[in-house]
Order: sequence, then C-alpha cells, then structure tokens
Amino acid sequence: GHVIEPEKPLSVCNAMYSWVCGTSLSDAQLEHEAVPYLDAQLRSAELFVFLKELPSHIAIISDPEGCAHSGWAEMYDGQFVPCLKQALENDDDGRGGVQTIVRCSMKALASACGSSEDAV
Repeated sequence: GHVIEPEKPLSVCNAMYSWVCGTSLSDAQLEHEAVPYLDAQLRSAELFVFLKELPSHIAIISDPEGCAHSGWAEMYDGQFVPCLKQALENDDDGRGGVQTIVRCSMKALASACGSSEDAV
C-alpha cells in the first residue's frame, strides 16, 4: 500500500481513511472534491476484483449446471458467508441455487462493465 506519511502506520495514512476520518475539509468540499475521486477508486477496485474472478464467471455463465457451484467455491475459497449459503440452500430452483449464482455472475458482469466505462 501507499503510505502518505512514512512515520505513521498505513492504517492511519491510507488516503481513503484520511479523507473520511482525518480531513479538515468542509462537508461541501468533501462532497464535490473528494467523493468523486473516492468513488472512482472504489469502482476501479471493483473492476480489478471482477477481472481476477473473470475465469470463474465465464465458466458459470457458459455451463451453469456444471460450473456454478465449483465457480463460486473457487471465487470464495470454498467458504460462503452463512447468509449466502442459506440463500443458495433455500433457492426454489431445486438445484442448490444455480439460478441465483448465474444471476449474481450476470450482475457482477454488468456492474464491472459500468465500472470500466467510468474508468475511461
């Protein structure tokens, strides 16, 4: 990570933390001068995460029956958040949430496409 002030720990110097918690800018300045840059940083981070997961998303969309569960397990290192696991188990498709996984992959794809347009 990037450290603004070398004598301070990264958690204190992180740019986003500084904008949100350690700034002397007014609310209006934050809204107009900082938030757009922070939003762009978050969108870029979302795009990079998506690109890392892209092979799994392609597999899920290409072969939902064969790759939905294994693709998600790969993206989440085999661990699901309890609420996500429960949602998949309770999905009414009778296939352990394949439709939900495909919908989530499609939403991730659509969101990443929006993020890439914003980054240009």
